[in-house]
Amino acid sequence: MLDKRKDYNIISGFTLLELIVVIAGLGILAGLAIFNFIKYLEFAQIDEAKSLLNSAAAECLQRYRNYPTNWASYQPEVLKTRSLPGNYTYKENLKTCNEIEIYDPASVNGTSLLPMLKFTLAGGKLIKESEFTNPESERDCKSWGNCGGSPSAQYLKTCFASKGTCETNLATALAGRDGALSVKAWTGSCTWPADPNCGCTRAVWACSNKAYFSQGEFDICLTAKASAACNARRASLAGQNPAFDGPDNSGTCPTVDYWCAGRMFADETGYQSCKAEQRTIACSAELNRRKTAPYTNGLFEKLGDGTGCTATYTCNGSEGSKDWYEKDSACKTTTPPPPPPPQKPWYCAYNPNQQNCQ
Repeated sequence: MLDKRKDYNIISGFTLLELIVVIAGLGILAGLAIFNFIKYLEFAQIDEAKSLLNSAAAECLQRYRNYPTNWASYQPEVLKTRSLPGNYTYKENLKTCNEIEIYDPASVNGTSLLPMLKFTLAGGKLIKESEFTNPESERDCKSWGNCGGSPSAQYLKTCFASKGTCETNLATALAGRDGALSVKAWTGSCTWPADPNCGCTRAVWACSNKAYFSQGEFDICLTAKASAACNARRASLAGQNPAFDGPDNSGTCPTVDYWCAGRMFADETGYQSCKAEQRTIACSAELNRRKTAPYTNGLFEKLGDGTGCTATYTCNGSEGSKDWYEKDSACKTTTPPPPPPPQKPWYCAYNPNQQNCQ
Protein backbone atom coordinates (compact mmCIF):
# COMPACT_ATOMS: atom_id res chain seq x y z
CA MET A 1 0.00 0.00 0.00
CA LEU A 2 1.28 3.42 -0.99
CA ASP A 3 1.76 6.07 1.48
CA LYS A 4 -0.89 8.68 0.79
CA ARG A 5 1.13 11.37 2.46
CA LYS A 6 3.74 11.17 -0.25
CA ASP A 7 1.10 11.86 -3.04
CA TYR A 8 0.57 15.35 -1.72
CA ASN A 9 4.26 16.13 -2.03
CA ILE A 10 4.52 15.33 -5.83
CA ILE A 11 5.24 18.60 -7.84
CA SER A 12 4.15 18.67 -11.60
CA GLY A 13 5.17 21.36 -14.32
CA PHE A 14 7.46 22.23 -17.26
CA THR A 15 11.13 22.07 -17.20
CA LEU A 16 13.23 25.11 -17.99
CA LEU A 17 14.22 23.67 -21.33
CA GLU A 18 10.60 23.14 -22.30
CA LEU A 19 9.78 26.75 -21.46
CA ILE A 20 12.70 28.03 -23.50
CA VAL A 21 11.61 26.01 -26.52
CA VAL A 22 8.01 27.20 -26.26
CA ILE A 23 8.95 30.87 -25.84
CA ALA A 24 11.38 30.67 -28.75
CA GLY A 25 8.68 29.16 -30.94
CA LEU A 26 6.20 31.86 -30.02
CA GLY A 27 8.81 34.52 -30.80
CA ILE A 28 9.43 33.07 -34.24
CA LEU A 29 5.71 32.93 -34.98
CA ALA A 30 5.23 36.47 -33.73
CA GLY A 31 8.09 37.70 -35.90
CA LEU A 32 6.61 36.07 -38.96
CA ALA A 33 3.17 37.45 -38.18
CA ILE A 34 4.47 41.00 -37.64
CA PHE A 35 6.51 40.89 -40.85
CA ASN A 36 3.51 39.73 -42.88
CA PHE A 37 1.28 42.26 -41.13
CA ILE A 38 3.62 45.13 -42.09
CA LYS A 39 3.79 43.84 -45.65
CA TYR A 40 0.01 43.67 -45.88
CA LEU A 41 -0.17 47.24 -44.57
CA GLU A 42 2.13 48.30 -47.42
CA PHE A 43 -0.04 46.48 -49.95
CA ALA A 44 -3.01 48.39 -48.51
CA GLN A 45 -1.05 51.62 -49.05
CA ILE A 46 -0.62 50.69 -52.72
CA ASP A 47 -4.36 50.16 -53.09
CA GLU A 48 -5.06 53.46 -51.35
CA ALA A 49 -2.59 55.24 -53.63
CA LYS A 50 -4.24 53.76 -56.71
CA SER A 51 -7.65 54.88 -55.50
CA LEU A 52 -6.31 58.39 -54.86
CA LEU A 53 -4.75 58.67 -58.32
CA ASN A 54 -7.86 57.28 -60.00
CA SER A 55 -9.92 60.01 -58.34
CA ALA A 56 -7.38 62.61 -59.44
CA ALA A 57 -7.48 61.24 -63.00
CA ALA A 58 -11.27 61.54 -63.07
CA GLU A 59 -10.99 65.19 -61.99
CA CYS A 60 -8.38 65.88 -64.65
CA LEU A 61 -10.49 64.35 -67.42
CA GLN A 62 -13.46 66.45 -66.32
CA ARG A 63 -11.25 69.54 -66.27
CA TYR A 64 -9.97 68.74 -69.75
CA ARG A 65 -13.50 68.59 -71.14
CA ASN A 66 -14.74 71.76 -69.41
CA TYR A 67 -11.60 73.92 -69.67
CA PRO A 68 -9.62 72.77 -72.73
CA THR A 69 -7.21 75.72 -72.58
CA ASN A 70 -5.99 75.66 -68.97
CA TRP A 71 -6.42 72.10 -67.72
CA ALA A 72 -2.70 71.22 -67.61
CA SER A 73 -1.82 73.42 -64.61
CA TYR A 74 -4.85 72.36 -62.56
CA GLN A 75 -4.19 70.41 -59.36
CA PRO A 76 -7.03 68.01 -58.50
CA GLU A 77 -8.88 68.86 -55.31
CA VAL A 78 -8.52 65.28 -54.07
CA LEU A 79 -4.74 65.75 -53.94
CA LYS A 80 -5.15 68.95 -51.94
CA THR A 81 -7.44 67.44 -49.32
CA ARG A 82 -5.84 64.00 -48.91
CA SER A 83 -2.23 63.16 -48.12
CA LEU A 84 -0.36 60.38 -49.88
CA PRO A 85 -0.35 57.04 -48.00
CA GLY A 86 2.77 55.58 -46.38
CA ASN A 87 6.13 56.63 -47.78
CA TYR A 88 4.68 57.76 -51.09
CA THR A 89 5.68 61.27 -52.24
CA TYR A 90 5.43 63.31 -55.41
CA LYS A 91 8.34 63.11 -57.82
CA GLU A 92 9.70 66.55 -58.71
CA ASN A 93 6.41 68.19 -57.68
CA LEU A 94 4.58 66.40 -60.50
CA LYS A 95 1.06 66.80 -59.17
CA THR A 96 -0.92 68.71 -61.83
CA CYS A 97 -3.14 67.25 -64.51
CA ASN A 98 -0.34 67.52 -67.05
CA GLU A 99 1.53 64.74 -65.22
CA ILE A 100 1.18 63.16 -61.77
CA GLU A 101 3.81 60.72 -60.44
CA ILE A 102 4.25 59.26 -56.94
CA TYR A 103 7.00 56.96 -55.66
CA ASP A 104 8.82 55.75 -52.54
CA PRO A 105 12.23 57.50 -52.27
CA ALA A 106 13.60 54.31 -50.69
CA SER A 107 13.11 52.52 -54.01
CA VAL A 108 16.02 54.47 -55.51
CA ASN A 109 18.60 52.54 -53.46
CA GLY A 110 16.57 49.51 -52.43
CA THR A 111 13.67 47.26 -53.20
CA SER A 112 10.68 49.12 -51.81
CA LEU A 113 7.41 47.28 -51.92
CA LEU A 114 5.71 50.48 -53.13
CA PRO A 115 5.79 50.69 -56.95
CA MET A 116 6.01 53.98 -58.83
CA LEU A 117 2.56 55.06 -60.06
CA LYS A 118 2.04 57.70 -62.73
CA PHE A 119 -0.55 59.03 -65.16
CA THR A 120 -0.48 61.57 -67.98
CA LEU A 121 -3.22 63.21 -70.01
CA ALA A 122 -2.43 63.33 -73.72
CA GLY A 123 -5.03 64.46 -76.21
CA GLY A 124 -7.79 63.83 -73.72
CA LYS A 125 -6.63 60.25 -73.19
CA LEU A 126 -5.44 58.87 -69.86
CA ILE A 127 -2.06 57.11 -70.07
CA LYS A 128 -0.94 55.16 -66.97
CA GLU A 129 2.62 53.99 -66.29
CA SER A 130 4.27 52.09 -63.44
CA GLU A 131 7.62 50.64 -62.33
CA PHE A 132 8.56 48.28 -59.49
CA THR A 133 11.76 47.26 -57.67
CA ASN A 134 10.33 44.50 -55.48
CA PRO A 135 9.16 41.33 -57.29
CA GLU A 136 6.19 41.15 -54.94
CA SER A 137 4.91 44.43 -56.43
CA GLU A 138 4.89 43.18 -60.00
CA ARG A 139 1.21 42.32 -59.95
CA ASP A 140 0.27 45.80 -58.65
CA CYS A 141 2.54 47.35 -61.27
CA LYS A 142 0.89 45.45 -64.11
CA SER A 143 -2.62 46.10 -62.84
CA TRP A 144 -2.01 49.86 -62.94
CA GLY A 145 -0.85 49.85 -66.57
CA ASN A 146 2.26 50.02 -68.80
CA CYS A 147 4.39 48.32 -66.15
CA GLY A 148 8.06 49.02 -66.73
CA GLY A 149 7.25 51.52 -69.48
CA SER A 150 6.04 50.64 -72.94
CA PRO A 151 6.60 51.85 -76.51
CA SER A 152 2.88 52.55 -76.86
CA ALA A 153 2.80 54.96 -73.89
CA GLN A 154 5.88 56.82 -75.08
CA TYR A 155 4.58 57.01 -78.64
CA LEU A 156 1.16 58.31 -77.58
CA LYS A 157 2.66 61.03 -75.40
CA THR A 158 5.01 62.15 -78.16
CA CYS A 159 2.29 61.97 -80.81
CA PHE A 160 -0.23 64.02 -78.84
CA ALA A 161 2.44 66.60 -77.94
CA SER A 162 3.25 67.00 -81.64
CA LYS A 163 -0.43 67.25 -82.52
CA GLY A 164 -0.97 69.92 -79.86
CA THR A 165 1.91 72.02 -81.20
CA CYS A 166 0.58 71.68 -84.73
CA GLU A 167 -2.93 72.75 -83.72
CA THR A 168 -1.62 75.71 -81.69
CA ASN A 169 0.41 76.97 -84.66
CA LEU A 170 -2.60 76.58 -86.93
CA ALA A 171 -4.88 78.49 -84.55
CA THR A 172 -2.39 81.37 -84.48
CA ALA A 173 -2.10 81.43 -88.28
CA LEU A 174 -5.89 81.45 -88.75
CA ALA A 175 -6.41 84.73 -86.87
CA GLY A 176 -7.47 87.53 -89.20
CA ARG A 177 -6.31 85.94 -92.44
CA ASP A 178 -8.00 84.76 -95.61
CA GLY A 179 -6.09 82.59 -98.05
CA ALA A 180 -3.67 79.68 -98.21
CA LEU A 181 -1.53 79.28 -95.07
CA SER A 182 2.15 78.46 -94.86
CA VAL A 183 1.58 76.24 -91.81
CA LYS A 184 0.05 72.80 -92.26
CA ALA A 185 -2.80 71.06 -90.46
CA TRP A 186 -2.50 67.80 -88.52
CA THR A 187 -2.96 64.57 -90.44
CA GLY A 188 -3.57 61.11 -88.97
CA SER A 189 -4.56 59.92 -85.50
CA CYS A 190 -2.60 59.14 -82.37
CA THR A 191 -3.37 55.46 -81.97
CA TRP A 192 -1.38 52.33 -81.34
CA PRO A 193 0.14 50.71 -83.34
CA ALA A 194 1.89 53.85 -84.48
CA ASP A 195 0.47 55.59 -87.54
CA PRO A 196 3.40 56.40 -89.86
CA ASN A 197 1.34 59.05 -91.68
CA CYS A 198 0.80 61.29 -88.65
CA GLY A 199 2.17 64.81 -88.81
CA CYS A 200 1.58 68.42 -89.80
CA THR A 201 1.33 67.75 -93.52
CA ARG A 202 -2.19 68.74 -94.61
CA ALA A 203 -2.64 71.87 -96.76
CA VAL A 204 -5.06 74.36 -95.24
CA TRP A 205 -6.85 77.58 -96.27
CA ALA A 206 -8.14 80.21 -93.85
CA CYS A 207 -11.45 82.02 -94.22
CA SER A 208 -13.20 83.93 -91.43
CA ASN A 209 -10.90 82.38 -88.79
CA LYS A 210 -11.87 78.87 -89.89
CA ALA A 211 -9.74 76.21 -91.55
CA TYR A 212 -10.70 74.66 -94.87
CA PHE A 213 -8.86 71.74 -96.40
CA SER A 214 -9.70 72.18 -100.08
CA GLN A 215 -9.59 75.07 -102.53
CA GLY A 216 -13.26 74.52 -103.39
CA GLU A 217 -14.46 74.85 -99.78
CA PHE A 218 -12.31 77.93 -99.33
CA ASP A 219 -13.74 79.58 -102.47
CA ILE A 220 -17.31 78.94 -101.26
CA CYS A 221 -16.52 80.56 -97.89
CA LEU A 222 -14.79 83.52 -99.52
CA THR A 223 -17.73 84.09 -101.89
CA ALA A 224 -20.21 83.96 -99.00
CA LYS A 225 -18.08 86.36 -96.97
CA ALA A 226 -17.81 88.83 -99.86
CA SER A 227 -21.56 88.58 -100.48
CA ALA A 228 -22.33 89.26 -96.82
CA ALA A 229 -20.03 92.31 -96.78
CA CYS A 230 -21.61 93.65 -99.97
CA ASN A 231 -25.14 93.16 -98.61
CA ALA A 232 -24.20 94.96 -95.41
CA ARG A 233 -22.73 97.86 -97.42
CA ARG A 234 -25.86 98.14 -99.57
CA ALA A 235 -28.13 98.06 -96.50
CA SER A 236 -26.05 100.83 -94.92
CA LEU A 237 -26.30 103.05 -98.03
CA ALA A 238 -30.03 102.39 -98.37
CA GLY A 239 -30.60 103.57 -94.81
CA GLN A 240 -28.65 106.83 -95.03
CA ASN A 241 -30.45 110.12 -94.45
CA PRO A 242 -30.09 112.17 -96.56
CA ALA A 243 -30.03 109.47 -99.21
CA PHE A 244 -26.67 108.54 -100.70
CA ASP A 245 -26.36 109.79 -104.28
CA GLY A 246 -23.89 108.70 -106.93
CA PRO A 247 -21.63 105.71 -107.61
CA ASP A 248 -20.36 103.56 -104.72
CA ASN A 249 -16.62 103.27 -105.31
CA SER A 250 -15.78 101.66 -101.96
CA GLY A 251 -14.86 98.36 -103.63
CA THR A 252 -16.92 96.37 -101.12
CA CYS A 253 -19.11 94.92 -103.86
CA PRO A 254 -17.77 93.21 -106.98
CA THR A 255 -19.41 95.80 -109.24
CA VAL A 256 -20.00 99.55 -108.92
CA ASP A 257 -23.49 100.34 -107.64
CA TYR A 258 -25.26 103.61 -108.52
CA TRP A 259 -27.59 105.20 -106.00
CA CYS A 260 -30.34 107.73 -106.62
CA ALA A 261 -33.14 108.73 -104.23
CA GLY A 262 -32.50 105.68 -102.03
CA ARG A 263 -32.62 103.28 -104.97
CA MET A 264 -29.73 101.18 -106.30
CA PHE A 265 -28.96 100.75 -109.98
CA ALA A 266 -26.58 98.23 -111.48
CA ASP A 267 -25.45 100.54 -114.29
CA GLU A 268 -25.10 104.22 -115.02
CA THR A 269 -27.96 104.25 -117.54
CA GLY A 270 -30.54 103.50 -114.87
CA TYR A 271 -28.90 106.00 -112.56
CA GLN A 272 -29.10 108.82 -115.13
CA SER A 273 -32.75 108.01 -115.82
CA CYS A 274 -33.45 108.31 -112.10
CA LYS A 275 -31.63 111.64 -111.92
CA ALA A 276 -33.72 112.96 -114.84
CA GLU A 277 -36.86 111.76 -113.08
CA GLN A 278 -35.80 113.52 -109.88
CA ARG A 279 -35.14 116.74 -111.80
CA THR A 280 -38.59 116.56 -113.34
CA ILE A 281 -40.16 116.08 -109.92
CA ALA A 282 -38.14 119.00 -108.50
CA CYS A 283 -39.11 121.24 -111.42
CA SER A 284 -42.78 120.43 -110.97
CA ALA A 285 -42.59 121.16 -107.27
CA GLU A 286 -40.85 124.49 -107.82
CA LEU A 287 -43.30 125.47 -110.57
CA ASN A 288 -46.25 124.68 -108.32
CA ARG A 289 -44.70 126.81 -105.59
CA ARG A 290 -44.41 129.79 -107.96
CA LYS A 291 -48.03 129.42 -109.00
CA THR A 292 -49.26 129.44 -105.39
CA ALA A 293 -49.89 132.71 -103.50
CA PRO A 294 -47.83 134.68 -102.87
CA TYR A 295 -47.13 134.44 -106.58
CA THR A 296 -43.75 134.63 -108.28
CA ASN A 297 -44.07 136.28 -111.68
CA GLY A 298 -41.52 135.91 -114.45
CA LEU A 299 -39.44 133.37 -116.31
CA PHE A 300 -39.06 129.92 -114.79
CA GLU A 301 -36.18 128.16 -116.54
CA LYS A 302 -33.54 126.67 -114.22
CA LEU A 303 -33.28 124.96 -110.91
CA GLY A 304 -30.54 125.28 -108.34
CA ASP A 305 -28.27 122.55 -109.75
CA GLY A 306 -28.15 124.27 -113.13
CA THR A 307 -30.03 121.57 -114.99
CA GLY A 308 -32.62 122.78 -117.42
CA CYS A 309 -36.35 122.55 -116.85
CA THR A 310 -38.95 123.35 -119.46
CA ALA A 311 -38.85 127.13 -119.92
CA THR A 312 -42.14 128.79 -118.97
CA TYR A 313 -43.53 132.00 -117.53
CA THR A 314 -45.74 132.34 -114.49
CA CYS A 315 -47.95 135.24 -113.61
CA ASN A 316 -50.30 135.47 -110.67
CA GLY A 317 -50.91 131.74 -110.53
CA SER A 318 -51.05 131.18 -114.27
CA GLU A 319 -48.53 129.69 -116.64
CA GLY A 320 -47.87 130.57 -120.26
CA SER A 321 -45.46 131.48 -123.02
CA LYS A 322 -43.21 134.47 -123.27
CA ASP A 323 -45.61 136.22 -125.67
CA TRP A 324 -48.48 135.68 -123.28
CA TYR A 325 -46.47 137.05 -120.43
CA GLU A 326 -45.28 140.15 -122.28
CA LYS A 327 -48.72 140.99 -123.71
CA ASP A 328 -50.37 140.80 -120.32
CA SER A 329 -49.45 144.18 -118.83
CA ALA A 330 -50.93 143.16 -115.52
CA CYS A 331 -48.14 140.66 -115.02
CA LYS A 332 -45.57 143.44 -115.16
CA THR A 333 -47.45 146.00 -113.13
CA THR A 334 -49.30 143.95 -110.62
CA THR A 335 -47.41 143.29 -107.43
CA PRO A 336 -48.08 140.13 -105.52
CA PRO A 337 -50.98 140.51 -103.12
CA PRO A 338 -50.06 140.87 -99.48
CA PRO A 339 -50.08 137.73 -97.39
CA PRO A 340 -53.26 137.04 -95.41
CA PRO A 341 -53.32 138.27 -91.83
CA PRO A 342 -52.36 135.73 -89.22
CA GLN A 343 -55.19 133.72 -87.73
CA LYS A 344 -56.14 134.91 -84.25
CA PRO A 345 -56.55 132.34 -81.49
CA TRP A 346 -60.07 131.19 -80.73
CA TYR A 347 -60.18 132.88 -77.37
CA CYS A 348 -59.79 136.35 -78.93
CA ALA A 349 -63.54 136.37 -79.57
CA TYR A 350 -64.01 136.46 -75.81
CA ASN A 351 -60.85 138.37 -74.80
CA PRO A 352 -60.15 140.89 -77.60
CA ASN A 353 -57.85 142.90 -75.34
CA GLN A 354 -55.25 140.14 -75.06
CA GLN A 355 -51.84 141.16 -76.41
CA ASN A 356 -51.84 138.72 -79.35
CA CYS A 357 -55.48 139.52 -80.13
CA GLN A 358 -54.90 143.19 -81.10
